[in-house]
Parts: sequence; C-alpha cells; structure tokens
Amino acid sequence: MKPLQRNEIATLEDCRNLEKRDGIRYELVGGRPRAMVGGTQAHDRISLNILTRLDTALAGKPCRTNTSNMRVRIPNGNYRYPDASVDCSPMRPNSLYVEAPVLIVEVLSESTRFFDESDKLEEYESIAAMRHVLLVSQDEVRAHLFSGTDGVWPAWPRRFFNLDDVLDLEAIGVTLAMRDIYANMPQGWPMAQNEISSSS
Repeated sequence: MKPLQRNEIATLEDCRNLEKRDGIRYELVGGRPRAMVGGTQAHDRISLNILTRLDTALAGKPCRTNTSNMRVRIPNGNYRYPDASVDCSPMRPNSLYVEAPVLIVEVLSESTRFFDESDKLEEYESIAAMRHVLLVSQDEVRAHLFSGTDGVWPAWPRRFFNLDDVLDLEAIGVTLAMRDIYANMPQGWPMAQNEISSSS
C-alpha cells in the first residue's frame, strides 16, 4: 500500500491493508493507524475467562459476545479493539465492526491503565447504546464497573477487590463473579510489582 503522508487522514480500509501487510492489528485513532501491542499470559487468561462466562450466560439470548478481533466504532470516528464487547443489535455477518455495544471490557496492565481509564473510557461512554464499561486488572484482583443510562455516567465506578464479589451487568441480565474472572490463575498470583516488571 502507498505510505500515508504526514497530514493524510487514514481510513478503516488503510488499517485493514496495514493489518494484512504486517500481521498485527491497528486501531484508527484521530485519523492515524495505531499498532496494537501483544498481551501477557495473564491478560489472555483473564480475557478468555470473561468471554467464556459472558458467552455461556448469553446463549439463546438476543445479545452476543464479541472477541478482541472485533472493532468498535466510536462516534468521533475512531475504531477500537476492546478485549470483549457485547452487542444486542441485529448481527451483520459481513460487518468489520460493531457500533452499538452495550458492554465493553478492557483488561488493564500498568502501561495501559491510565489511558484506558481516561481517553478510552470517555470514548466508550460516548456510544449511545453503551450501558456498562468494565475495566479489569491483570496484575491484581481489581475491577471497576461504570454503568450509565441515556448518556449519563457516574464520576466514579463501583469497585471490586474480593474474589467473593459479584458484578451485576443489569443491562444484559448477567452476573459476573470475580472468582470466575480470575479463574485458573497460577498459585502465587498476583505477583509483587517488582516481579511483574522483571518478568514482562
């Protein structure tokens, strides 16, 4: 593909071409492609746990779970790849993105936490259909659940730090146990922060 010029605005098609060429995913942010970095084993396990629980709970219901391979279109024109999303609108089998998710999940690392809890959160909350944004730590037992209606969102989330806690995703009629989110993590997890840094 032709290289983008400094002031040239990229399109979703440009991102798709880059993905085919480079074999990695690109988000479209502010009209520019942004390469996605790979995650840790903890990130992958926690994401899979959440996807599995959601997909099982939504079986036979009109809402469906999307993996991290499905883009979400933001009203400002950006395209994001959240770790999981739930969409209750009719499926469009050939679509490259969803634009009316009711739930988005991001699994956070220390390097992405600030951005995910600020810029990305603001973008997700701008989606008209959105009802829940769930931010989950990969480094400790911690989840923040933002729940809004008709574009009105609380300044602070509900916070969960205990494996016995249960999150109520009321908009999709599903509860998600913290114990399920962090299932199958190895003995000794979570590690101390200095161990996390040295092993990453």
